[in-house]
Amino acid sequence: EEIHNTSEQYGLRSRLFCLSQTDKKFSIDREKLVVIICSTTGDGDPPDTVLKFWRRFKKKTLPNTHLSAVRFTVLGLGDSNYGNFCRMGKLLDARCSELGATHFYPSGYADDGVGLEIVIDPWIRGLWIALRVEMGLSDLPPDVAVNGE
Repeated sequence: EEIHNTSEQYGLRSRLFCLSQTDKKFSIDREKLVVIICSTTGDGDPPDTVLKFWRRFKKKTLPNTHLSAVRFTVLGLGDSNYGNFCRMGKLLDARCSELGATHFYPSGYADDGVGLEIVIDPWIRGLWIALRVEMGLSDLPPDVAVNGE
């Protein structure tokens, strides 16, 4: 929500969806630019809100061009104290690529075991620049600091 709520100050319009809204309001194959933020629960399990989406998304019947018009990035949230660190984020990243989507920004994997902000803060700062470049906008607006100051 923080990224969505802040997007206008970076000169961007965003829409916020939960993956649980599958086919109601949100269908990933109809999007052009997607930022996926997903946690992992327990030992690599998906959150309950992702289960229905994931069941459909991992179907082998989807063609490898299903997401060919989609540019994406993933921020996975996990805890390295568990064996399957950021598993859901990594699975979503891999599946998007398998279905033909391409990265516009490198995916990030934040670790609650050492402090999520160590990855999240710099990843989000870089995300704003990558989004603006992807949208054909130059630099950041003059009233926005990239270094978080």
